[in-house]
Amino acid sequence: MHTIIDISKWQGQVDFDRLKFNVAAGEILSVIVRVGLGGSGRTVDHRAHRNLTEAKRVGLPVGLYWYAPEPLASFKQIDNIVEKLEDFARLYKPEYPLFLDVEGEQNWQSLERPLNYFITQMTNRGMYPGLYGSEQVLYKRVNMENIAPNLNWARWVAKYSSKEPACDWDIWQYTSKGKIPGISGNVDKNRCQKDYKKIIKERKLNFWTS
Repeated sequence: MHTIIDISKWQGQVDFDRLKFNVAAGEILSVIVRVGLGGSGRTVDHRAHRNLTEAKRVGLPVGLYWYAPEPLASFKQIDNIVEKLEDFARLYKPEYPLFLDVEGEQNWQSLERPLNYFITQMTNRGMYPGLYGSEQVLYKRVNMENIAPNLNWARWVAKYSSKEPACDWDIWQYTSKGKIPGISGNVDKNRCQKDYKKIIKERKLNFWTS
């Protein structure tokens, strides 16, 4: 079990030189970076490239996430998101999965098809996909057993509690009020059960070739 933080523009200008000391101390082992939001594929988080470049500079493994549109309603939206995630993956070779963040105002009864499509398209392009959502919403309103049951994908579940989620999870976001030197204010903290860095490199996913 190891700790991951996730960041976006809302964390402001992260001091990665201070952050790397948390890595050396074993406080955190990786960071998942928001790279964009919406269904057009054109709205990029304005701190994404800096956060990824700086994380790589100090030796911090990265994952990516894209905040899904509200509502997520078409395969075209998924295509746009997958293309943009692929662009970022080619540039930065993430050692952790690439997530679709599904929350907000959604038609939960009709989400199975677009979520299956996302996982399938990402897998077909050689990337390790994942889905993020809260235990109370995504993982109770959508039958996750019907989502790509024959494919490998990561389950990132938000539940702000000392008790772990009751559903299957690979990464558990357990607080939104974490404190880490190098970040002003609060930051999400997560516990991860899998060695994604080893899995992704061994399987040559996310554009790792060796």
